[in-house]
Parts: sequence; structure tokens; C-alpha cells
Amino acid sequence: MAGLYGSIMRDLADGIGDIAQEIGTDEDTARGAVATAVPLMIGGLSRLTAEPEGSLALFEALEEEDEEKGFFGNMASLLTSPLALAAGGMMVNRMFGGKKGPIEAGLSAAFGLGRNQTGSLMMAVAPVVMGTLRRRRKEDDLDAAGIAGLLRREEEDLRNESEELSGLIGLLDRDDDGKVMDNIAAMGAAVAGAVLVRKIFDRD
Repeated sequence: MAGLYGSIMRDLADGIGDIAQEIGTDEDTARGAVATAVPLMIGGLSRLTAEPEGSLALFEALEEEDEEKGFFGNMASLLTSPLALAAGGMMVNRMFGGKKGPIEAGLSAAFGLGRNQTGSLMMAVAPVVMGTLRRRRKEDDLDAAGIAGLLRREEEDLRNESEELSGLIGLLDRDDDGKVMDNIAAMGAAVAGAVLVRKIFDRD
């Protein structure tokens, strides 16, 4: 069975051009930033569900959303929907909490993007991450604990996949926001290169 990360990247593949156009960058830059942001999002969700109340809150959020809100829809439509983007912003806040700012700043520095560009990219990607997770929940009939286990295993798999990914996700546990930002800025391009060159998103 394909990993969650691979499923998310495949769901995003056809929308990279739309994301690049919307935020005003080239496709290679957008693809690299997305490939780096998604492992961080998986790590953020894994930490959110580390406690029962967090896993229950995520389970309920997945249950409340439906396909008409754009989670499985056309990326171009999602990018032009204020409702979907606002929901994406709320999801990013939930994934990262107080680390949202340094994560966005680090990704911006790593890929030469402005903070607004990175923020828009993450707001567009988050609903797809949630949509893919929701589909996986339905396919595997997962309860709240099952979702938490899935995210924990996916994080472990990603961290075992490469040193770059392990180091990147590990930054979510750092308390020094400045170090988080600086390290993401330094590591982002290397992480994207490791992911895209090795085609980690194609693994079974």
C-alpha cells in the first residue's frame, strides 16, 4: 500500500502548475517547496494526535468535511475559493501552532519565496493533505486512534527514508524558533532534492 506521503504528492502532482501560477513562481520552485512542506505537515499532524484529545479533534474534523469543499477537487478551483483557502489557513495553524511563523520563514528562505507566497502555498496544500488523509481514513475504516497510529508510522517511515527528512521533521521538536527557521532555510533545498531525485513519493 502506498505511503500517505506518496498519496499526498500524487494528489498534488497535477496542481503544482496551478500553485506556481497563483503564488507567482516557477513550477520547480513550487514543487520543491511542496515536497518539503508536506513532511512537515505530516509531522505536525503526528504531534497533534500524540494525545487522545488531539486525535479525536482531527478525527472529528475529517468527519465534518466533505468532497464539495474542494479537498478532492480541482486545484485551480481550490486556489480561487476564499472559503477553501481560509480553511487551509486554519489547518496550517492547527498543524504547527506557534511554529507556523518560523516554518514559513524557513521555507521562504530555502526557496527564495516571499512570506506571502509561502503562506499561500501552504494554505493550498493543507486541504489536499487533509483530503488525502480523510480518504485513507475511509478506505481503512480508521478511528481516532487508528489515524494517530497511521500518522506516527508515516513519520517514522519518512524519518527512516533519508537523513534529510529525519533532520527536517526533527526540527518540529526544537524550542528555539530562530534555529528552526535557520535550519529549514539551510536544509529545505537538500530535502526537496532528496525527495524528488529518489522519488520517495512513488514508494509502495
